[in-house]
Amino acid sequence: MNTRITTGMASRNILADINRVNEKLIRTQQKAASNKELTRPSDDPYMTSRALALRTSLDGTQQYQRNIQDAQGWQESAEIALSDITDAIKRAGSTDPDKMVAELEKTDYEGTIGRIQFYGKDDEFTHGIKSGPTTVSGLVFQWQDSKQVVVWPEKIAEGKLKFPAFVKLSQ
Repeated sequence: MNTRITTGMASRNILADINRVNEKLIRTQQKAASNKELTRPSDDPYMTSRALALRTSLDGTQQYQRNIQDAQGWQESAEIALSDITDAIKRAGSTDPDKMVAELEKTDYEGTIGRIQFYGKDDEFTHGIKSGPTTVSGLVFQWQDSKQVVVWPEKIAEGKLKFPAFVKLSQ
């Protein structure tokens, strides 16, 4: 059996091939322009699901890193508190609570956030850390570029306070 191919059929096949090549070229140009392999889920459903799983995993890892930084801050605070108590026990020469407290009330040293002293048992803030112009004045930090940056007080500041773009400060 002989099959006859007309000029019209050949033209349609050539045009269809040109259109397929043109669509591939357009998709390739879109990928190059957007710098993305996947521009819509229908491009490759399997790779789309993998990309979403990877993004979820990345978000989890970033949260884990933030949790570690937070835990390190708490660990440092606990270490300082334990150090203060250990020093008081050594000075008291005993673990007797009354002797330890008496020595803890005598604590007086220059720390990273100011002079560290404790209120006495008869003060309003019993055994709390003293705060004020000659002692600890507080500490303000801000997360900047995934790091905690001390922004106040100025004498120990590691950076300046940054405001989001939507906050308009009066001059």
